[in-house]
Amino acid sequence: MSQYRFDGRAETRKPGGFHERAFRRQGLAEWDAKWHVLSPAARSVFLHKIQGPTGMQSDQAPSYLIPTDHFAPGPLEELVAAGFVKLLPGRSKKSVDRVFAPAALHDFAIRVRMLDRFRVLTVDLPETLMQHVHYGFEIYNLLPFLHTVLQNAKLNVVHDLNIFLSRYVRNYRWPLWFLAAKKDPEAEQVLKAVQEAGGPVPVTELPGRLAGMEPDDVWAAMDRLIGGLALFEGLDPMTFEIVVDFLPAVRKGLVNADRTSSRPPLTECERLTEVGPEDGPILADLRAFLLEVIADPPRLRRDRNLFQKEIGRFVNAMAPLPSWLSDLLNWSQEKRVGLALAWARVLELVIDPVVGAEPRLDITAQGRKWLSSGLDVQCTESYKQLINNSSRRASYTPYWDLFADMAESPFYWDYQSDAAFLGLSMLVKNVANGSSRATPLYWNPKPEDFVALRESLDRALSVLKPGTFYRIEDIAAHLAYGQHNPLHLGLAPERVVVFQGNEVIPPLEEMREEAGRSLISTFLTHRLIPMGAVQAAIDSEGKVCVARGPRLDAYFGRKVAAKDLAPAETAGASRVVVQPDFSVILIGPSALAATDLAPFCDRAAAGTSGGAMILKLTRESVIRAVANGLQPAQILDRLRKHASHDLPVNVVREVQEWSGRVRRVALKTLYVLRCPDRETGNRAMDALKRRAERLNETTIAVDGKLTAADRARLRVHGVLVDGEAEPASKREGSRSSGKRRRSR
Repeated sequence: MSQYRFDGRAETRKPGGFHERAFRRQGLAEWDAKWHVLSPAARSVFLHKIQGPTGMQSDQAPSYLIPTDHFAPGPLEELVAAGFVKLLPGRSKKSVDRVFAPAALHDFAIRVRMLDRFRVLTVDLPETLMQHVHYGFEIYNLLPFLHTVLQNAKLNVVHDLNIFLSRYVRNYRWPLWFLAAKKDPEAEQVLKAVQEAGGPVPVTELPGRLAGMEPDDVWAAMDRLIGGLALFEGLDPMTFEIVVDFLPAVRKGLVNADRTSSRPPLTECERLTEVGPEDGPILADLRAFLLEVIADPPRLRRDRNLFQKEIGRFVNAMAPLPSWLSDLLNWSQEKRVGLALAWARVLELVIDPVVGAEPRLDITAQGRKWLSSGLDVQCTESYKQLINNSSRRASYTPYWDLFADMAESPFYWDYQSDAAFLGLSMLVKNVANGSSRATPLYWNPKPEDFVALRESLDRALSVLKPGTFYRIEDIAAHLAYGQHNPLHLGLAPERVVVFQGNEVIPPLEEMREEAGRSLISTFLTHRLIPMGAVQAAIDSEGKVCVARGPRLDAYFGRKVAAKDLAPAETAGASRVVVQPDFSVILIGPSALAATDLAPFCDRAAAGTSGGAMILKLTRESVIRAVANGLQPAQILDRLRKHASHDLPVNVVREVQEWSGRVRRVALKTLYVLRCPDRETGNRAMDALKRRAERLNETTIAVDGKLTAADRARLRVHGVLVDGEAEPASKREGSRSSGKRRRSR
């Protein structure tokens, strides 16, 4: 058979199936019988010490030679007697004989070494299966065969070999799909015999289990099943016998398919070891980040990220997370700072101005307002960014790339799925109304597709009792079971098309359940826990549990009372001390107190010290708070609310004075008429009346530019206006050009 290489030249190969890329299977049955007569020690010697033979080897001049004194006498004698090795006499009387594998053993040697290398029957990993198939199969010819099997099973064709192997070949239905496509009665008998064996079967014993078939027919049927990936060969890890069996995942699926299953229970967690923060780490980190920005605006690199030496103080300002929660979220300290920076930019709470040659991050007026607002407002504003993400697909925001750390499959997460809201790339399309296409286009989602999955997920989570902790794995297994799976939108499985990434999840119960469990567990760990929509805890067995809170309703867009969105402060957990020197010391964790006091205080020192945060009341900080919309009475009310004792009299007096002195003035642009004498100024005032304001005897200010009617009235009074007022933009331009000329 002639095939073409990539360089266009033809190469001649021995005829064989697409499963014979590494070796040809013809004639291996004879060697199998000899192999199984050997002792385990002799088989191990051949596998691990003998090299070769090569494909073009001549036994008169073998490629690999090993001296006989490298082997124990017993195994070597067995291998020589069975024909697995031959001896070549030494070159002199003093030299020992040498051992080599004969050329006739080429295909068998490659086969057993491949089985020993990949061990697909004992190592149940998709990566190992992929390596095995790439080594032993012609992929170009394998894929059309796999497509034929899927089409016969009325499933969508998949073009990704990795998905093919992990999703379908490792499915317990694959051997049945193969038989349905090939209609091979002999292969069906072989499969039945292997299944009834309950485990790996030595290839030499398989014909004895099929009394009605000839050994050659059994071998040929087994060969076809191996080529169709319905059966796999392997080596017994103890005896190195060649065995045949289903993949471990297939064998397990066949066993479970015969059992009647029931919906996994949703059991409450009774013994909790530690309960995580009620407030989500994202919002808590964002507040701490903004407080540090106010205290000392950090320098930025040219790529608009923080310098490494700036990250340390932000890390110190953030409340430490329990180790089990950090492991669950898989957040490093630097990632926490990066996510806080990303959220600050998405919410437009910070800006990157360039001051001179040193760019620094600074908080915006909107950021100060957000920081001074209640925790309920902060919570709802953050949730809106994720809820409304599907509407901004046309106007892509670069900052959303930074949220890939909070999602799986980040390549697809922005505008081809609802991953910003869900935490992973999952899309469900309803085809209950009929569709002209067998499979709708994945890259053309509609807003109603996102809404339908959100509503289905919301209904599924409604079974969780508020304040009751359940294990995440129990929640995922319970909600994704059978017809309760939120991916089905309450419809029959075949009436919806499910996309995970760019892969279609077929309407098979176990695959849909697996995708549903992935959706629910990822939604909980990548979204609801970080955003504070549920509260996390860990039980006595080290399992992570979550409890539903009022914020979960807010995450799905429902209105929730402000008192339910703000976590209650624990009594005695924190203290606020206001001292006569205008220092405000926050002792212990107090997110609410820090948020309330930060708008009208400055940071006395960066970071925290011994669990305390030190703020400072200054004239500038109080005036800044009033300028940002905070009422003078609110400043004292917040101080009294959080202070552990009565406020010092001098602090109350000075704060009242500082805030009470604030006045707002109007800024207007006035045009000036310069008159030659007092009498001309009087006539101009009579002409312009209320439009004019007298600054002195000869100078009159006009509110706004002189109109043609104003000039006419002045002319009637004998006052002529020469020239036009120069626009402000032109004046600024002339000043800047003058500066440039002077700088030269």
